[in-house]
Formats: sequence, C-alpha cells, structure tokens
Amino acid sequence: MHQAAETGQNVNHIIPIRMVKHFIKEINEQAYFGFPELGLEIQPLLNLSLQKYLGLKDDKCGVLIKSIDFGSCVEGILFPGDILIEVDGYQIRNDGTIKVNGKVRNLASFLSDKFYQEKIKGVVLRDEKKLFLEIPIIKSKELEQSLVPLKQYDCKPTYFVLGGIVFQPLNENFLHHFYINHGYIPADLRYYYCYGKKSEDKTEVIFINRVLSDGINFGYGNLALSIISEVNGQKIKNMKDLVSIIDDTKEDYYIITTEKGEKIILDKKEVKERQKNIFNKYELDSDRSDDLKPNKQFNWLSFFRGNA
Repeated sequence: MHQAAETGQNVNHIIPIRMVKHFIKEINEQAYFGFPELGLEIQPLLNLSLQKYLGLKDDKCGVLIKSIDFGSCVEGILFPGDILIEVDGYQIRNDGTIKVNGKVRNLASFLSDKFYQEKIKGVVLRDEKKLFLEIPIIKSKELEQSLVPLKQYDCKPTYFVLGGIVFQPLNENFLHHFYINHGYIPADLRYYYCYGKKSEDKTEVIFINRVLSDGINFGYGNLALSIISEVNGQKIKNMKDLVSIIDDTKEDYYIITTEKGEKIILDKKEVKERQKNIFNKYELDSDRSDDLKPNKQFNWLSFFRGNA
C-alpha cells in the first residue's frame, strides 16, 4: 500500500507516518499481518430523499452498507442495507468521514489503522432499530485474493484439457498477455476483472483458453474465451469443481454450458479414443496441471485400456 505520483519522473514514494508506525508495531511483535480488510463497501448518504427513505432522523447520520464480501470477517454480523452510524464511539458523517481528535478522517483510512485480532465496536441502524455490535478483525483467506487474481509470479499456470479444450481460471497474467497481443480485452472477461467478487457459488472464473483443433471438438473453436457456467447440469464454483465433476461423471456425454448459454457436447467414449492422439499431436504430458492432480494421478493409460 503506497501513495505515489504515477505519472511523474524521478519522484520518490510518499509513505504516510501512520502506515510506518503500523508496520513497525507489528514487526516489533514479530508478526506481520498487514493492513486489515473488512470486506465491505459503503455508500455516502448525502441525498435528503435517500436519508428519509432509509429512516434517518434529523439528528442521525451515517453511511449505507451496500455490499459484504464473501468470507469477510463482517459477514453474518453486518448486512447490505444496514446503516453504519458509529465506530469505536466516533459518529460517522453522511459523507463517510469521522472526526478524531479534532481532525476529519476518511472512514476507510481510520479502519485500516486497526490490527488483526482487534475488535471494532459498531452501531448500526437495521430496520430503523439501533444495534450495538462487536466486530472481530480476522484475516480472511477468501479476501487475500480477488475473484480474478492479480499478477502471479514464479508459479505454473493451472489448466485442464478435455477433448482438446483447454480450461483455465482467469487471472491478470492471461489478461495482460492477451492485451499485449491483441490490443483489447473481451468485455465479459474485463467485467469480471474490474467488478467480480467471490461468492458462495463462485470463487474463480473458469474460461476456455483455447481449443486444440481435433475432429472431436470441430465447431467449437469459436467458443475460445467463453466463460463456463455448468458441467452436466452442475454449477461451476472453481477449477477443482469443474475437474471433479468431469472425473466423477457417470453420464455418456460431457455437457458443458457457457454463461451465454452455448453448449459443448463431448461424447465420453470419443474423448477416451481421441485424448491420446491429442496429447501426442500437441506434445502434452498430462491432461491437468500439478495442482489439480489428486494424491493418485488420474491414470489415462488405464483409461485408454478401459480399466478406469
């Protein structure tokens, strides 16, 4: 986290003193957890009609909680539609600021000064009733990575190949290289990158990176870059979910549905017959990346022989 003039030249970074103090305090305690993220988004309540509609009286002010991130420490404590009116005894203004020791501070900035394992005392209006809540600041694994992960370094890409169709979870690495090569990013992929959030039903965006041409996937080449929604009628939450459903299916066909409703139908027997040729043609040594392999790797040799 830093502040900088990104368009300047020969300009050093400016690090606020409060951030330095936060860092030094944690280092001195021999445990660095970073600056906390509560995983909520707020909307200022400056409009009088909006205040009246939400039941704010003349002597009340606060901000509207518009969304709660999946897996955040406030999930189940705060809810969209709550009006946050106080934190740690400080009244929240309608513009999302608070007054601390005579100085006006942004609410997000104030909360970022907190430390993990601390608790925040909050007051909210819910259904026009005042509630006093205690919020433990807990580090969330879900919030450590966005729905579309930022650039990743020193790690191999995750992939899965079925009938020559290459599936991958969307990340910034792919979007960066695609933009460099093509000069644009498809709108639906860009939307998830900019606005996508994890949910109970989706923790990764799974898409078709490319289609390795073969008779079994003839006619599906134009579906490259499509986002996958379902496999054999089951919603896809993440990459491991997709692989598990494909590995465990007892159906005669793999039925893959994109978010736009397009269907990819692959005959399971034909996949079995063609997969080895596709591997040889495109010099693949596995149908999946190492992180998707179970304790015992799926035995394609046994599958080709009809023993899987």
